[in-house]
Formats: sequence, C-alpha cells, structure tokens
Amino acid sequence: METVGQRLRAAREAKNLTVSQVAELTRIKSGQIKAIENDDFSVVPAVTYGKGFVKLFAHTVGLDPARLVDQYVAQVGAQPVAPQARPSTS
Repeated sequence: METVGQRLRAAREAKNLTVSQVAELTRIKSGQIKAIENDDFSVVPAVTYGKGFVKLFAHTVGLDPARLVDQYVAQVGAQPVAPQARPSTS
C-alpha cells in the first residue's frame, strides 16, 4: 500500500505541478511539502496541523481529502511518539 506521501507526490506529478506551485497554491512551505511527500511528519507541529496540511494538499492535487486524512492519522498513529516532558513537582 502506498503511503500518504507517496500518494500525494504521485498525484502532484500527474498534475504536472512542482513543489513550488503546490506551496503557492496551498500556502504550505516548500520544505514542508517535500517532507510530507517523504512521509517525514516531524516538520508538522501537531497532528491537527498535519490533518489540515494533508487535506489541503490532497484537495489541490485532486485526491479525496477525507481518505488521505484517515490514512495520515493511521500512519502517524503507528509511529512511536516521544514521551512528553512532565513538569517538575518540586
């Protein structure tokens, strides 16, 4: 099964759009577009932002945003998440 990034890249390329063009259309930074296409979601500050980025990117390249967002959530949920630092109680 293709990853979210692979599907987005393939759809972008099928539409003959450059990363810069998608960045301009979506107002998502080019570096973030490239990272998302490489399934590097560490550039996304939170899952909520990731959902928005994936939804907007998918819509721009003609994919079903809801399906891609669901796949993104499943894909990110499968990745280990660093534990949050707890404030000191002393």
